[in-house]
Amino acid sequence: MYEWIVIKGTNKVKLIEHNQSHLIFEVYNQQVILTPQGIKVAKCSCLASDHCKHIMASVLWLHENPFIDEAKVTPKL
Repeated sequence: MYEWIVIKGTNKVKLIEHNQSHLIFEVYNQQVILTPQGIKVAKCSCLASDHCKHIMASVLWLHENPFIDEAKVTPKL
């Protein structure tokens, strides 16, 4: 819980790319990829062997910032 407060408090979760197939976040210099398939297939560039704090921070960011409106999301061509 404490680490999330630090991440949130210093704006260390950044959405850097989004389209209909994925969202890419930068969290403390790690890259997180979330897809519509959910957290079970999420990927992070850190060395953790399973789900990590970077993925959880990205999911929490999405929960607090529900910015995605399907009508406004355009796929990359």
